[in-house]
Amino acid sequence: MTQEKKDLLLSWYRTLGCPAEYEPDLHTYLETIELDETATAETYEEQDGATNVVHYLYFCEQLKARYIEKGIPLNILYDSLQELFLWMRSRSAQAGKLSLTDLWWIKKTLTMKLFRLGRLNFCMGEEEHDLPQYGLPKGAPIMEVHIPRADSLKAEDCAASFAEARTFFKTYFPTFSYRYFTCFSWLLDGKLKEVLSETSNILRFAALFHVVLDEPSTETIRYVFGRGVTPENIGEAEAKTSLAKKVQERVLAGETFNESYGIIEK
Repeated sequence: MTQEKKDLLLSWYRTLGCPAEYEPDLHTYLETIELDETATAETYEEQDGATNVVHYLYFCEQLKARYIEKGIPLNILYDSLQELFLWMRSRSAQAGKLSLTDLWWIKKTLTMKLFRLGRLNFCMGEEEHDLPQYGLPKGAPIMEVHIPRADSLKAEDCAASFAEARTFFKTYFPTFSYRYFTCFSWLLDGKLKEVLSETSNILRFAALFHVVLDEPSTETIRYVFGRGVTPENIGEAEAKTSLAKKVQERVLAGETFNESYGIIEK
């Protein structure tokens, strides 16, 4: 790898705000890993965590060029690439060294499917269910809504994101013809009405969607308590908030929470 390429990848690492503690690992990778400059995010096949890091930093530069070609503002690029930063930080913490694995999620950003528009992420996708009552067959184009971790989920911020998304995709991807925004999340579970106040931002967000499917899930436990807490050991976990206490009580009583699938007509 040329010094120019090494400097480019290091620059992206720092631009994304990746953990400084793992930067020495990156320097090692840049000296030992061969970069396939013919690869793209679409064609790249997942390898070990270190090789993935090197190539996905390289794909950031490719992605920037595609944004410029389409005329998409670069602030949206940097906002969207925070998904790469978060994914890399999480996988590195698990591995104890700089790493990037399970590329299925972050690939959505690097292949120009997913964009951060204000508070929310929007991803061009295909319907996985057959919902004839809504004129939404399996395989139909949909706009997936994902909720990045942040301090709040204010109604006005979400409304602004939806408005921006409608304009963004009409402007830059006019041939992507979708009828519905969709969201699959523990935040849409109707059971949360029993454990949150009626003024909760989560409930206000959920009220935007018409829920069509519920699936039993432990995601509520994971997000409220963190990784490693399960229905089997939740009684040993510290409930630091009123929500955590209520979730804990209900799970210990044998209740199950859901991930729910909701839709909003465009």
